[in-house]
Amino acid sequence: MWATDSRLGFHQVSRHGKPGPIDDLIYKQIESYLIFMNVNSGYVIRAMMSAGPEGMFIPEPGKLCGTQVATFIQRIC
Repeated sequence: MWATDSRLGFHQVSRHGKPGPIDDLIYKQIESYLIFMNVNSGYVIRAMMSAGPEGMFIPEPGKLCGTQVATFIQRIC
């Protein structure tokens, strides 16, 4: 990511307009893909659960580096 106003955000999955529960199969599928991509799946799932489907959790850019969500953020990692 370049040092701009761009942000990466996370939110819960919606099922028919309602938040999907943490034990929904979609979260297992997301977790499996994150593990395959060598991303800290626990961090991403917690970040997703931090905001409902209508909201957005936007972490500090530095948090994205150590969790492997981002491998390059200009002037950060």
